[in-house]
Amino acid sequence: MGLATYAVHYPLRLLPLDACSAIGGGLGLLVGWFRRSHVPQLRARASFARLHPRRAGKRDLDAAMKRMCANIGRVYAEYNILDLLWSAGRITVTGQEHLAACRDGNRPIIVFGVHLTSWEVIGATLLGLGYDVYTLYRPAGNRFQDRIVVAVRMRGGAKLIPPGPRGARQAYRVLVDRCGLFLTWVDERTDGNARVPAFGRQIRRDGNLAAMIRLANLTGAQAIPAYVERQRGARFHTTFGAPVRFLQGGDESTAHLANLRNLDALISSIILPRLEDWWMLPGLRFD
Repeated sequence: MGLATYAVHYPLRLLPLDACSAIGGGLGLLVGWFRRSHVPQLRARASFARLHPRRAGKRDLDAAMKRMCANIGRVYAEYNILDLLWSAGRITVTGQEHLAACRDGNRPIIVFGVHLTSWEVIGATLLGLGYDVYTLYRPAGNRFQDRIVVAVRMRGGAKLIPPGPRGARQAYRVLVDRCGLFLTWVDERTDGNARVPAFGRQIRRDGNLAAMIRLANLTGAQAIPAYVERQRGARFHTTFGAPVRFLQGGDESTAHLANLRNLDALISSIILPRLEDWWMLPGLRFD
């Protein structure tokens, strides 16, 4: 397994960036075709039709599933070249002024992203803009793939924070002691189900989104949303939104639920128009 993993990784890094991405997209389409009758893809198809009823015809659904499979393949391939994209001029940015205003005001920053297209481009963008990035990292199940991902991130300059209580303490120190920048993702999958955003289901009071809100309130950090869109091939556009204002005062539980709902609506508005590019779509369940 290790030999196969490294045999794929290093040749892909040597290829032109668009060729690397295209190979991943082609393999994604091939795997998607073989797995077209498997539960995750059938679930993704049903969820897409439910959330986009005007695009529920067979032709539109087929096109959406092809784009989803191609994107999944591209994401795997683009892990190999993440640290090369900024210097190659493959990333454009909108909203960097929101980050700059926080930095100029000596305010700690939490950037919370969603898993759209190659979502790790958010970290590459922040590093390219000159920020010292601390990011939450959950080790991959395959130790060889994990080593590659860690190496790519650390070559770019990111500092990795583990999940759990120890990671939470590290994130707190980054924000409070250093007025630094902490990067996390809030659209998580739990027990095989993508629970954030809710898309009409019950709002969860725990998980990454709730933890991010509590961390921001505890540290006084500015919470800035971020997402990535694919322009063409291995070219990307990263958008940073304005800092989110959290409700304060009154009953703490009521304020927390209101903040969860507001952020869930914001995340939904980002993901829904780009649903076929959302990594979590095959894990979205409404049962």
